[in-house]
Amino acid sequence: MPHKIVIDKTNLIGNDNNTFVYRFPSSVQFPNHEIALASVDMYYAWYNVSAVLGNNTFSYVWVDGTTNTIVLEDGLYEINTINERLQFAFIANGHYLVDNTGSNRYYINIAANTTRYATQIDVFLFPNSLPAGWTNPAGVVFPPANQITMTIPSKFNELLGFTAGFTTTAPTTVNLSFLSSVAPNIQPNNVLYVSVSNIDNKYGTPSGLVHRIVPNTTFGSLITENPEFSFQPLHSGTYNQLQIQILGTDKSPIRVLDPNIVITFLIKNKEQSIYA
Repeated sequence: MPHKIVIDKTNLIGNDNNTFVYRFPSSVQFPNHEIALASVDMYYAWYNVSAVLGNNTFSYVWVDGTTNTIVLEDGLYEINTINERLQFAFIANGHYLVDNTGSNRYYINIAANTTRYATQIDVFLFPNSLPAGWTNPAGVVFPPANQITMTIPSKFNELLGFTAGFTTTAPTTVNLSFLSSVAPNIQPNNVLYVSVSNIDNKYGTPSGLVHRIVPNTTFGSLITENPEFSFQPLHSGTYNQLQIQILGTDKSPIRVLDPNIVITFLIKNKEQSIYA
């Protein structure tokens, strides 16, 4: 029978919950052995927007000509929650009006356009004077010096699918809508990889990849995977330890928020059946 090893949070090193070191009780010889991932249990607990990823800022120019930068707190965002954060900034900055029904009127809206598989940014024409029955709680000066625009910088643009540095055109007579030019990539790390040291795979880059993890669940929920065994050869030699890493889509270690991770591996001689 193959030998089973279990890696959990007691094997973690560093502060990002992505690197494990499993130390064998004593040195072991692996002259002709292979390893397979048997199971993974971990929580969907990694951000899609953060200062580390460099995709957490964008800006708009208000009707008085001032540039206002939005800094998103590290977190997991959907397109609608990015829009909610923008509206929060509008309120904090006094950049809104209240219509005759008592509803706040914001002059940029970001939404998913599911029909076009795109992100849509709507920019609304700011009135030259306060409409009848509306209120102006922040004392916005009329007429506006210019119309509102929004700029999407590098990295943040990838979330929404616009080109880096894209700026909306200021409306002059009618409201304007802008569709992203490519598909939004709202979760840059929609797939994670498990990598093991000392895998003998001359065709792999990196050579240690043994499995991919797809978070088909909601943020904070448990991910459980029990894949079919896919054994990978180990380099022949004497082993004191194995290093296991969790990588993002760019194949570099990704920061995982929750250390409660359990990964099980099977190790066997290449000639040995998994059932005997």
